[in-house]
Amino acid sequence: MARFWRKKSKPVAERVQEHHKEFAARIIKQIKEGVAPWQKPWKPGERFLPANFKTGNAYRGTNTLNLASVAIERGYSDHRWGTYKQIKAAGGYVRSGEKGARIIYFETHRRQPAKDEDGKPVKDKDGKQVYERVPREKPFPKPYVVFNVEQAERLNLPELPDAKPGWKAHGDAERVIRASGVDFRHERGDRAFYRPGKDQIVMPPPEQFGDEGRYYRTALHEVAHATGHEKRMDRQSLHDAVNAGVGSQSYAREELRAEISSMMTNTELGIGHNSRHGAAYVESWVQVLEEQPKEIGAAARDAQTMSTYMLERGREMGERNKAQAKASGSASREPELQHRKTGAERFEYRGDDRTATITRPAAQDGTTEHDRRHTEQRHYLVTMEDRGGVGKLTAWAKDLDDAHEKARRFTATGVAPTWSEHHGHTGSPRHSPAAPAAGPIPERTASPDRDDGPER
Repeated sequence: MARFWRKKSKPVAERVQEHHKEFAARIIKQIKEGVAPWQKPWKPGERFLPANFKTGNAYRGTNTLNLASVAIERGYSDHRWGTYKQIKAAGGYVRSGEKGARIIYFETHRRQPAKDEDGKPVKDKDGKQVYERVPREKPFPKPYVVFNVEQAERLNLPELPDAKPGWKAHGDAERVIRASGVDFRHERGDRAFYRPGKDQIVMPPPEQFGDEGRYYRTALHEVAHATGHEKRMDRQSLHDAVNAGVGSQSYAREELRAEISSMMTNTELGIGHNSRHGAAYVESWVQVLEEQPKEIGAAARDAQTMSTYMLERGREMGERNKAQAKASGSASREPELQHRKTGAERFEYRGDDRTATITRPAAQDGTTEHDRRHTEQRHYLVTMEDRGGVGKLTAWAKDLDDAHEKARRFTATGVAPTWSEHHGHTGSPRHSPAAPAAGPIPERTASPDRDDGPER
């Protein structure tokens, strides 16, 4: 009688090695084409970093970058993935002929039979062996195959949640920046960079960026570099980059980590992402990865750690602000709690000692040519008052999200929005992206968010 033999599976180490080679080859190809995950533009609120459709948990590190690159290569628009068993358990099935994508899960515990103090097996009331999970001395890599939900049929998945409104996303980004503890300086020009020696980030004035999202994306890239400072994560890749200088492979490795990390952070915050590196960086990245294919995995893991570090400190600051506000009995500084709608076309924000009101005036309400032009265009007017009697300001906003952001920032920090018509004065904290710079607004440069990396 004929016998059928099951094909012997390759050893785990060999499968993991193949995975790293395939991953590196795909990323190198996409870098050359300018379509690697961190090189592509992503809209604010757009979801593209992979997550498990069943648990809702985001994949992390190398798996994040790998699945994102597979989605780009195959043209998937849905960011959700799952194993064959998960899809089947959810009532769906993977279409015939579909090819999955490999991920690596590192098991930190192993399952073994439980034993009592005398070394005898522990059994339950039915006489079956009891097992326990014990930590492994070294994490064990275990490959899995997952499929994008677009490769499956009959999956009844919930709709994806809506993106954060712009004012909320920018408020979260502002909190991450403040929580970093880095000294921010604004200098006219077209350079943005981090000075490790002074632990200082230098940025062009906010008004040069055109929109706040662009400003925050640039700032968070520099904060990613700053995570390497010795008083934070003390990353060797930053120290090596500073010592080796621009054009070195060490510099390229650090820039790769900062760019991937900022992509992860920007996406989590919902402010979108745009690559800001030219051909010189692309050539350096390709050279590094061709010589050391495993470097892309190491960069992805480091970038995930950097992003998590930044986001966690931002969340901690938010929780502290809420706790302090609750303990003092004052209004919370969180914009979604400050906000109170007072009418169909009127919103009011109240801080500890500041008030901001959003209105949409009729065209005839304008008293100057400037006001008439804005009311005819149906712009929103933000009126800001310091209850301490220091001053009053007004500012026009191009849309409701912009108006909410201006009102939220003023009541939370006391920083006046850019392009305001001033009627007094308010204080300005150390980091104030919307604070107007002294003198006339400079002419916008071609690329004010050009990144020059960490300065030596």
